[in-house]
Amino acid sequence: MPKTLLLVDDDRDFLAGMEGWLSERGFRVLTAADSESGLKAAREAQPDLLVLDVDMGRGEPDGYALCARLKADDETFDTPVIFLSGKTAAGDMLRGFYAGAHEYLTKPVDREILLRQLRKLLEA
Repeated sequence: MPKTLLLVDDDRDFLAGMEGWLSERGFRVLTAADSESGLKAAREAQPDLLVLDVDMGRGEPDGYALCARLKADDETFDTPVIFLSGKTAAGDMLRGFYAGAHEYLTKPVDREILLRQLRKLLEA
């Protein structure tokens, strides 16, 4: 049975591209374009791993807040999280880890590195 990933990013083109690429590699991929629908999908679908962006657009809780909410929720606290963000400063990365992420990769992402990290966390 394929592992289920939930990608949460406000860039719909990015989501579509990653969804296709990851599906071709044997994953079941779900997507959400904002924090609230991401939280709902995580609770309902119980994915094996979450990939979150930091910036979610105007008025949306950011990815850090979403990750913290997921880690505080009994249904999703143990789901591994990878941040995939354009924010590259060390402070941004640390903030992601403090929110509960297992990994923080920067955009543009090397897809083979992402794939390796996905497999590593899913095998743990």
